[in-house]
Amino acid sequence: MLPFLSLEGTRFQYLAGTRDEACIDPAAWLYDQLFLDRPGGKEIQLDIIYDSRTNVALYPAFLAYFRAHQPAALILWTRMIRSSC
Repeated sequence: MLPFLSLEGTRFQYLAGTRDEACIDPAAWLYDQLFLDRPGGKEIQLDIIYDSRTNVALYPAFLAYFRAHQPAALILWTRMIRSSC
């Protein structure tokens, strides 16, 4: 996973699938990388990625909570729309 946390990996995540790289502001991935490069930043991301493996097992508890408490929620659903860029 570490290659995805490098500048080239972060840049790839912004540009993969785009038709025209010129439409993506390089400041976007540079700012993200700035935070990743802080002391402990990559370790925090690796911990989050590692912990995500437990999410599916927690779904029944999440659903039970939502059924019991019915919290207000704003849910947006869309399909990916490619721009002309």
